[in-house]
Amino acid sequence: MTIEQLCDTATGERAVTGKAMLVVRDIVPGETATVTPAASKPVKEREGEPLPALTTTVTQAQIDAYADVSGDHNPIHINPDVARSVGLDGTIAHGMLSMAFAGQTLTDWLTAEPGRGKLGRLRVRFQAMVRPGDTLTCRGVLRAAEQDKPRQADVWIENQRGERVLTGDADIIVGR
Repeated sequence: MTIEQLCDTATGERAVTGKAMLVVRDIVPGETATVTPAASKPVKEREGEPLPALTTTVTQAQIDAYADVSGDHNPIHINPDVARSVGLDGTIAHGMLSMAFAGQTLTDWLTAEPGRGKLGRLRVRFQAMVRPGDTLTCRGVLRAAEQDKPRQADVWIENQRGERVLTGDADIIVGR
């Protein structure tokens, strides 16, 4: 998945634009994943159809592994003492790790049935911090199809308290 990050100031001025390639899968080290090519026939989905939910509990080991893979070793993610020294209760997960769960929710749904399409774009807003031990539930729903536009879905992640920690939307490319 290619992720484009657009960061604006409070006044709406573009401050940063970045792109990243992100791959997240639950694969056991030493095992290989198999990919089955999708059929070319598009699948017709209904407006308002909910995507299957993905639930995961974030661990410090997972945050540490993401820091290693991403190269983002900011101490607020990996050192509880430093995180507390800046006013946090402890370490927090990388926002991009949460975004990866949203991406996994979409790609799991897209690849569950051949012909659904592929993820074209995922845009999110981080709304709250995610801490080790938080249980996240990733959800989504299809929007009404619009002629000559990619199919879209709204996505969000809630923690165990029902608070939304991430919201966003995605373009689904069908038939190309």
